[in-house]
Amino acid sequence: MKQAEHLRPLRNRLSRLCRRRRRFRWATAASAVAIAMLWALAGVFALDWYFQRNVDLLQRVLLLALAVAGVIWAFVRFARPWLGKREDMTDMALLVQRQERIDSDLVAALQFESDAAAYWGSTQLETAVIDKVATRQKKLNVDAAMPHQPLRRRLVVLAITALVWAVLGVLATEQVWVFLQRLAFGSQHYPSDTQVVSVTVNGKSVDLTSPGTTAVHVACGQPIRFEVGVSGLPPASGRIELVQTHNPAVSLPLERGDGEQPLYNAKYPGLNQPAHYQVYLGDAWTDPLSLSVTPLPVVEIRAEVVPPAYARQSASELQKLPRGMRQFPVLAGSEVRLRLESDRPLKSAEATVSGHACPLEREDAQANGAEIWTLAAAGTPLKSVAEETPYEIQVHDVEGQVLDEPLKGLVTIEPDQPPGITASTVTPIVLPTAKPTIHYEAADDHALGRIWVTWEATSGDTTNVSEKRGGEVEVQRFPAESPPRNHKEDYRLKLDSLSLKPGDTLKVTFHVSDYRGPAQAVTVDADPPLVFQVTDQRGFEASMYDADQKSAGVLEDIRKKHTGLGETQ
Repeated sequence: MKQAEHLRPLRNRLSRLCRRRRRFRWATAASAVAIAMLWALAGVFALDWYFQRNVDLLQRVLLLALAVAGVIWAFVRFARPWLGKREDMTDMALLVQRQERIDSDLVAALQFESDAAAYWGSTQLETAVIDKVATRQKKLNVDAAMPHQPLRRRLVVLAITALVWAVLGVLATEQVWVFLQRLAFGSQHYPSDTQVVSVTVNGKSVDLTSPGTTAVHVACGQPIRFEVGVSGLPPASGRIELVQTHNPAVSLPLERGDGEQPLYNAKYPGLNQPAHYQVYLGDAWTDPLSLSVTPLPVVEIRAEVVPPAYARQSASELQKLPRGMRQFPVLAGSEVRLRLESDRPLKSAEATVSGHACPLEREDAQANGAEIWTLAAAGTPLKSVAEETPYEIQVHDVEGQVLDEPLKGLVTIEPDQPPGITASTVTPIVLPTAKPTIHYEAADDHALGRIWVTWEATSGDTTNVSEKRGGEVEVQRFPAESPPRNHKEDYRLKLDSLSLKPGDTLKVTFHVSDYRGPAQAVTVDADPPLVFQVTDQRGFEASMYDADQKSAGVLEDIRKKHTGLGETQ
């Protein structure tokens, strides 16, 4: 069709208009998004700078989420309407018709130019319309249908916003750079007059470049010393905000030291749970730093007592005291073995016994997962306890922690009951050469040591001053290796060796002492002592006769009691 060549320039112009309007819409939408992003960044920058001390990582994430939400809203409100339109050649023709205020010949000519137009109606009419439009196409102002105002306004706003950012970047380059790093979730702080360059806790240096990755270990309940070093403008004082779980925050004042280098110190009595803290000095501050609390080891004492040989029931006798018992009595001469159990590994343990330091040794075996440390009793007062013995134990764990107070205990001497002894004889009337039989019984709660007799003779001659004589005779001495707890026997006292005369009075006393190892033995006398009257043969027979008469009378009384004789009716 020949007429088609006439409208080709118009078609090209309309195609260019369509492309330009499409680019216009994209530019208008993009400028709206760019403005929204720059404004959102400005808002985030302002809030992050103003609340920098109180904005943590999570809050920064929420702040960025709000900024993104604002950009999305701006996109939907100001950009999406420009991207939802689709325009073709006919739409461009209609826009030109409205702009030039002409009839519908332009749209009709474009439609008649198509191959399908041959079937629509009069060919002459179509040709006439096409020729008419082809003649007027050079006079048509196609660019008049191109809008300018929305994009122009937005470009002005975008240019002003970009200029403000550029000026801010020149005047506050470091602040903007830090903001971009914080935007990428960095831990950098905005420039300040004072800079915190070092923090130490109990002499341990804190890594300020990655504050959230490591924690400084402190001892449970032990004092905490903070030392902060700064550069730049040193303030007069500062503070440390310490926060524990389920506890209110505590403000610790930082006081400047006297040295040339500005160092600030603070103290806290002690922690029993993990905590976080922040340092505030002038306009400088740190991110939250962590303190982890290493609990003190739980230690218990288990004492074992080996009684002295004289008090043992068997050679391997061993008394295990209840767990945790620190004060207990033992027999003099007992051996005390101290065992220490810890729920955590220890670096060392030391006992002080009666003022002497004695190290404990770790055993290879464990009891229910607990470490066992033992004190070698050899060379210490606990090897053979002879008096009241105080002791205390201190431990050092792998973190270098020690107990607030050493474990203190006391070994006392168990009271040892004195022994007892009784003695009896058949008749107190004896001849000077007689060997009267004396029955005695001795007993002790642990061990007997020795039994002996002391005698004292008093002359019965009244013409002269009473003459007293005395002496001692050993009856029994028991071996220290296996002393008995009780002993009874008949002892024949030889009077012929005492040089007695008729009329003398002989007082015999039995004595017994117990055995207490290294401790001093206790002696007990039989009470009352035995008293013998020394007589001649005639006196002895008379005493026997009197004894027989008494015995006969006793027998008669017994017979009458059992036969009923002599009872009154």
